Amino acid sequence: MVNEHSSNNFTDIRIVRGYQDESLPVRKDPPAREKVSLPEKLRQMKAISKEVHTFPKPESWYFYKQAQFAADYTDDFEYNGMFRRYFPTYRDMKDEELRGYFSFRTRFREGRYDAEPQLSFVYVYIYEILNGIGVTPESGFEILKTIDTLYGSKDATLRDYLRRWIRDYIIYYNLDHSYAAEYFSVDMDSAVSILMQAFSDAENKFLVLIGEKEERDAAETDSAPDPINDDDMFQAVCTMSSYAIEKSPLYKKDPELVKSAIVEMLKELSGVAKRLNRDSLFEYCFGRRGVFPVSLFKNAVFYDHLKHEDHLYEISPLCLYRCVNGRWSREAYSHSSEKSKTLGDICHETDRLLREKTNFGHSIKRRLMSDAFSEEISWVIDKLLLERERAARPRVEIDLSVLDSIRLDAAKTRDSLLVPEDAETHTDILSDGSFHPGRLHNSEELDFSVSDSITKNSINNDSSVNPGDLDNAENSLHNSTQDLHNPINSPSHDLPLTDDEFFVLNSLLRGLPWKEYATEHHLMISMLCDDINEKMMDIIGDTIIEFDGDKPELIEDYIPELQELLPEN
Repeated sequence: MVNEHSSNNFTDIRIVRGYQDESLPVRKDPPAREKVSLPEKLRQMKAISKEVHTFPKPESWYFYKQAQFAADYTDDFEYNGMFRRYFPTYRDMKDEELRGYFSFRTRFREGRYDAEPQLSFVYVYIYEILNGIGVTPESGFEILKTIDTLYGSKDATLRDYLRRWIRDYIIYYNLDHSYAAEYFSVDMDSAVSILMQAFSDAENKFLVLIGEKEERDAAETDSAPDPINDDDMFQAVCTMSSYAIEKSPLYKKDPELVKSAIVEMLKELSGVAKRLNRDSLFEYCFGRRGVFPVSLFKNAVFYDHLKHEDHLYEISPLCLYRCVNGRWSREAYSHSSEKSKTLGDICHETDRLLREKTNFGHSIKRRLMSDAFSEEISWVIDKLLLERERAARPRVEIDLSVLDSIRLDAAKTRDSLLVPEDAETHTDILSDGSFHPGRLHNSEELDFSVSDSITKNSINNDSSVNPGDLDNAENSLHNSTQDLHNPINSPSHDLPLTDDEFFVLNSLLRGLPWKEYATEHHLMISMLCDDINEKMMDIIGDTIIEFDGDKPELIEDYIPELQELLPEN
């Protein structure tokens, strides 16, 4: 506190009470954790990462050398911490983390799998397997599959990476093709191979027919592969088409018609496609063959220790992986590893035109953009339907060698029926009560008169029958026939849906609530939507509802078409 006293223009300042120094609170640090002792083997391994070289080494080289050095190391350290890193390596680990990892690896190798492992530890172990540390190529493949089974479902990113790396592992270590079947689209490659040969054969026949190609000589023909049969070709189409033609209602009703139409249509298009487009039909559907650079084990810590100079791995005749001077490439058709939308559109157009020309079910909208292709498909279907109609006609075969015998038998029959001229051909009944043969010529008149008499007598003599009942009976029959086509429970719309299915579809389209309705009517929404998809396949030609978790949603592409089918009242 300061006291001021002024005298003769001088200020007297006296300090009565001042501030005193106070000690600051002492910071209390947490007790230091007990330092983890590092075994000599791990000390030596850590020293490798500190080596200095004339030419810089990549991080993957240090990882590979350290992993090789500690390939047989085991540990039983109990680690309770948390280790998280992107692209983790040994150099990222503290001493306790390093021992924790090797303890995890020891347990895994002994078959004692952690239920909730540190994912960064799992990645490090995967990197070791990819680099061939402590495994043969075959045993490493099995370990990668085990990791996928144990932990792939726990982390979607891990599963995506792992399955990609397993494919690269098969190629890099040149594993037998039996390992590739599960991880490569071998069934798709086989289907594409079948279609490539079938399309090529049809194209060659067409070029020979129009005189743009000469017939192969006998030697070349003998060496050519056997032609593809129609069943194999159709199955290949089902595998590679984005449109599921085998699920079409028309296919379920008449599979032979649809199969014949698809096969004949594709053979016809194979012949003319080259004249309509710069590409063949196969290239039109699956792209052109090319060589594309690839990077094996992308996003993994991997060191190319095998140093392939010239390596070839053939997945199929359509897909080859090649390494030349350490550079990898993939030789394939650009779209051969996925279902073809172009082939799907062609199959969809065939289904659409078949329904239209056979008056089957509901019509579906056109997808195919090529008018020339659509005209060819229509022509093939017309020809096929005409051939079917001709084949269905009854065939009458006449054996001309027996005509003389027929004439002789006819003459004998004629002579046996001749009657003397003075006979009474008009007499109805002879004296013995039998009919005269001449009366047979008027048998139609006899039948008519008898039936007419019976009808009139039955109506006139039976008092229980009202003549108007016949009209009532006819009307009743007509009404019952209509009831078969319009059941009482049928909803008041033209779609082949039940009331519940129509309500849910309309609610999804209009954004209206449907859950309360489903609960009140004890509906399982997933099964109901599956039924809607199956029934609307006949009309739209594709699945219209998909699920986001447990929530059904309409596929956006089909909303305009559904709005036309379900207009607002």
